[in-house]
Amino acid sequence: MRALPVRSEREDYVRKPSAPVRLVAFDMDGILVDSISSWGAVHRALGTDNRAAIAAYLRGAIDDREFILSDVALWRRAAPAFGRQDLEAILAQVPRMPGLTAAIGQLREAGARGVIVSGGLKSLAAMVAREAKLDAFRANDVVFGPDGRLRDEAVVDVPLRDKGGVLAAFQRETGVPPEATASVGDSEFDAGLFRRSALSVAFNPIDEVVGRAATQVVRGRDLRDAVRPILESMRETR
Repeated sequence: MRALPVRSEREDYVRKPSAPVRLVAFDMDGILVDSISSWGAVHRALGTDNRAAIAAYLRGAIDDREFILSDVALWRRAAPAFGRQDLEAILAQVPRMPGLTAAIGQLREAGARGVIVSGGLKSLAAMVAREAKLDAFRANDVVFGPDGRLRDEAVVDVPLRDKGGVLAAFQRETGVPPEATASVGDSEFDAGLFRRSALSVAFNPIDEVVGRAATQVVRGRDLRDAVRPILESMRETR
């Protein structure tokens, strides 16, 4: 994935928790699920290829809504009767990250809320939030009509280049400031989360931007590895 310009000045980032972490924001794809893209999982199931749209998005030729609509168009052509049950059946098979429920349980027991901020599919975010007992989620979505079929519409609740704005909304809703917030992500788009967090974990980073932006870089195949620095920080700041 080509690196997009992001601010990297140290003053843009909250660098050390001044209070115990009370809110943890997670990217979903590659973090809570062991798949780099929930959209890609649907493409694989339907035999479609969205590489051209990915390239167009990365070079700024299309926006988030147009990106989603390009996926929708491919799916509708491949499966004209594609419905929500079909989508959820595919997403139910996306492997969850090992240690998912245990890691979220550890954070909850330590007194932190967990939320999802993802450019992935809302249906999967809802499943994962329910399974792991996360407190809330924001993600993007496709639309199904009264006939149950996929429509040429898109719901953009998480612009990839403004994940920080979505986290800021969660912080206002919960009353938790950046100084008591942590975040976990794996791509350059998660640098926006990191700028709104006192502690940031790049979990198996897929590009250099997110690794440079993070306060911690963790590699492993278990989500408990990713939340360990957060739990340690919570103990130290009590």
